[in-house]
Order: sequence, then C-alpha cells, then structure tokens
Amino acid sequence: MHDMKFGIAISLGCLVLMVAGLASAQEKTYYNLDLKFSEMTAAERNAAKEAALHQQVRPLTVCADPANMPFSDRNGDGIDNQIVKVLAAAMHTTVRFYWMSYINYGFLKRAFGTAAEPLGNCDLVVDIPASVSDVLMTEPIYRSTYVFASRKGSGIHIKSLTDPALRKLRVGVYQTSALRQALAENGIKNGVHVLTVSYDTASNGGALQQWRQVEQVVDGQLDVVGVWGPFAGYAKARKHAPIVLQPVNLMSNDVQLEYAMAIGVRENDVVLKYALDNALNVSARKVKAILDEFGVPLVQCSECVVQGNLPAHGSYSMGASAYARYQEPLDPDLTHIDKSQTAPGEIVTLQDVKKSLAAGANPNAELAQAVVASDAARIKFLAAHGAELNARDSMGSTPLISAASARDSATVKLLLELGANANARNGDGLTPLMEAAYRDHVPSVEVLLHHGASLTTRDPRGLTPLCIALDNRSFRAAMALLNAGASPNESCGANRLTPLMIVARHLEAQQSGNVPVDDGLYLSDGVAPQEVGKLLLSKGADANTRSKSGLTALMVAAGHDNAPLIGLLIQAGARVDARDDDGKTALDVAKDNGSDAAIQTLNVMTRFAPAPSSSGAAVEPPR
Repeated sequence: MHDMKFGIAISLGCLVLMVAGLASAQEKTYYNLDLKFSEMTAAERNAAKEAALHQQVRPLTVCADPANMPFSDRNGDGIDNQIVKVLAAAMHTTVRFYWMSYINYGFLKRAFGTAAEPLGNCDLVVDIPASVSDVLMTEPIYRSTYVFASRKGSGIHIKSLTDPALRKLRVGVYQTSALRQALAENGIKNGVHVLTVSYDTASNGGALQQWRQVEQVVDGQLDVVGVWGPFAGYAKARKHAPIVLQPVNLMSNDVQLEYAMAIGVRENDVVLKYALDNALNVSARKVKAILDEFGVPLVQCSECVVQGNLPAHGSYSMGASAYARYQEPLDPDLTHIDKSQTAPGEIVTLQDVKKSLAAGANPNAELAQAVVASDAARIKFLAAHGAELNARDSMGSTPLISAASARDSATVKLLLELGANANARNGDGLTPLMEAAYRDHVPSVEVLLHHGASLTTRDPRGLTPLCIALDNRSFRAAMALLNAGASPNESCGANRLTPLMIVARHLEAQQSGNVPVDDGLYLSDGVAPQEVGKLLLSKGADANTRSKSGLTALMVAAGHDNAPLIGLLIQAGARVDARDDDGKTALDVAKDNGSDAAIQTLNVMTRFAPAPSSSGAAVEPPR
C-alpha cells in the first residue's frame, strides 16, 4: 500500500479536502488545478508547476490603460505593452489588449471577474503592486521608488521630507500618491500643486497623464515634482527632459515609497501564474532592457526578476501613522485641494455642475464623480437636484459603497444623513458594511452600524460582514463587528464555516503568491489571528462546532500548521479526539499535511487537554 496524504484547502465559497497520493506506476493521481493558490496543497502547487512546463498557453487578453504612458497606450509603445509581447513569445502564444482606464473604480474586478460577471474581461494585468490582495501574483518583476524631479542645474537637493526648502519651493504631486500623503504627514500641505485624478487621460493630448507634471518643472511652472519613478524616468529617458531624479524611498519609515511590481492573474489561474514566472525568468535580460530604455529607477530587490542598484528601504516600521488610513477617518488634507494651486479645468466647481445639468447631464453620474472627489458641496447640491442616492453606476456601485471603498467615512456619514440606504447592495450583492469591513476601515464600519447597517445580511456566497472581514485579514474591522454584536458562531458559505475556522486558516503572515515580497503592506496594526480568536471565544464562540464536512476549527488549524491557534483552541475546550467525516483527528490531519509545528503542539497540548466528562463537557485534568 502506498503512502497517502491529504491536504486541506478552505475557501469561503467551498471547503475542499483533496486526496493527493504517491501513486503506483499503474495509477494516475489527479489534482484540482482550479483552486485558488491559497487553497492548494504543496502537491497541487507542484502539479501546477509541472503543468506550466508542458501545457500550451492559451491566447491571452491583457487589461491595460489606453493612455497611461510610460506603461501602456493604444499604439503599443509602453513598458507593459512591450513586456507582454516578450512574454507571449517566450510562451509561444498570442496576446491582445482590452482597453480600460486604471483609474476607474473596480478596475481589477472588471479585469478578473465578479459575482455578476464571473469571467471578467482579461487574463492578466501588468505592473501592479506585488502585495495587492485578491489577485494571484507572479514573481515580482522589479522594484521602483517615488522620486523628486527638479531641473538640471537648479541646485535643488531635498535632504528629507521635513527639509525647510520644501516650504519655499513650488512642489507638485499627484492627488492620490503616497508621496503626497508622506509630505502631508510632515507638514508640507499648503501651497502644494496637486495634479487631480482624471478619468480621461487620453483627451487634450494626454495633458492630465501623471508624467506631464514633470513638464511643468521643465517649463518653470514648478520647482520640483514628487512622482512615481517610472513617470519621471520616462520624461528624462524618452522625452529628453533636462531633469535630475532624487529617490525618496529612504526618507519615510511610515509611508511606503517603494514598491515591487508584478503581473496579476485570477486567484485560481495558478498554471498561468507559473507559466508567466517561467517566461519572466527566461526573458529577464529582455525585460531589463525595456525598463532601462524607459529610464525606470530600479531599487535593489533580491526576489525580483530584474535587480536594481538603488538602495532599498527594507522592512517598514509601520508606526501608528501608517495605519491611520485603516483606523482613522480619511485625512481631509488628502481630499481638499487648494484651487489656487491647480490649473484651469482641473477642478469641478458647483457652477460647472449646474452647467452640466442644464446641458442634460445625468445627475447620478455627476453624483458618482462628486463622491470620488469627496466634494460635500457638490454631493448636497446634487442630492437636492434629482440625483438618486442609491443609484448604481456603470460598475454597479452605489455612491455609499464607493465612499466606503475609499475609506471616506465623512462622505459615508454625509450620504447616510442625506437618506442613502445603509443596506443597499451593489451589482455584486455587497452592502456598504461588507465593503467597509473588507477595507478594514473601523470609522466607516462604525458610522454604518450607527445608521442601521445589518450585521446578518449575506453576500451571494453566503458570507456575513464578519466572515468577509476575517477572510481578508481585516482584523480590526472584525473586532469592531464582534463588539457591535456580530454572532461569533454564525457559519458562512455552503460548507458552514464558522468564524473560528476562518481565523484558524490565518498564520502570522500571508502571501498572495509563492514569493515573499516585503512591501510593508500589513493591515490591522499588527493584530495577530490569535487575538481575534481570543475575542471570538470570549464572545461565546464554540470551539467544537463542525463544518458541513465534519471539520472542527482545531482540524483546520492543524491542516494549516497554525500552532498558536491550536494552543488557544485546546485551552478553550476543543476536543482533540474529535474525528471528521473521514475518521481523522486533528493530529491525523497535521501528520497528513506535514504540519510539523502543529504536530508538536498537539502532542504536547493533548497531555494537558481538558478531559471529557460523562456529560460530554470538558473538565480540567488532574495536576
């Protein structure tokens, strides 16, 4: 008889027990390669790697912005356009581009699919941060940094983000950039010229594309601009702008100013992820040549396909200010724009709105734009002049859900006070509370609950707001929901997973791919899964509840080698002798999955576990 191992794979939509054996010569072992990467056992991931070496890659569709140079344009001249063509050649397949703006709300949802449109529009998206959640990432391609760009010969050299020179210089930044946030946190707010977000970067000759702000430095309109490195590098290398670039990634320990960039695919497209990894490694020199041609500042990155020379920041301290966007209301300094520091036409005024409505504009569309801009005056005006507060936009999002997605609790509160429905769903069946919980934004969660948001409403997969928060590691939001009365025992999904089971899946760190990327994007202010587990148990969570297939939270923790949760659960009375529908105990599950830490913890803790009494209740063992 040959050895058999079974791996636990748990998703919110389903809970799957996979049998992955060492088959004899006469047998074949079949693996489920349609699971999400995070649900796969080691054997299934190895099978996907093997499949990537031999399967013919299908023709691919790439989502890209039609006017976002240096990354992409309709002419195929951008970095992403060229990298994709190189990779397609290496994989012996073809590609086509599906054009849509990166700035549009729900870009990745449209790309990879939603509950309303499961297939999405595309197979992959190039050049997104390697730590983005809900997307499966390739190995990171390169790491770059924000920079200060100034005119050559100007003598400008910024010593730090607190340099007094920044208060005297004409500084430009992009509206939603991390560098704007970092400058604001260091008191550089007034007099900063902000290039506002544009949803139509193709019009006016691309005048509102981010790299164009560098031209204002060349033309003397600005002294220095803080911009994402590839934009400035493009202006210097391809547009021959006479500028000097100064990396800023070492200037902040709280706000992350350097990022590793990768290619994203659907979470269950694991074979394609490995095929792209293979193609990237084979084509590394060609990819580097493309990045060099565009002048991309490259930061040192041991895990990246293309290495850089600029010093890397390393791990971020992620101090209290770094978590403000998750735990505090959105900083008004980052939504307010000094109109005296913007070019004509960049800011939409109430007068502009009135003219648009008089010309027949859709008030609901105007409201959607006002919510994105966090413009309270426009929102109030439009609510009083025909805009429907619960209307869905072209992406199926309501104004309230758009505000919750942006962690804009002030706008959430305003919309609710104006009469927005706290429980109105978007096109994917999500409520505003679900979106706020997913975003781990406690202020938005609290204001929604205050205005009647439901804790028990479920999404199309059968998930409550609490289950959504726990699955996404949005632990601060989860704790807020529990403290507001969310049930610690209400199971979720078709397989009836309890909150404890979902927490038991989470280790101290989680990656969206197979390569660790130290991007410092850790949510929940260091809240550990066991802290949430303790709160669940203190609220009355039952450690011995079973899923549809007979699993307990202890078995789930054992399958995921989650030793801290195992100790917590046993101390709370979890039955170590309980068996699942296949007759396996938690220790059996740990052994089958090679969960060494879990095996050791179970062996030690079992000796001191509360013994069952004659009534079935746990009693303390003798000492």
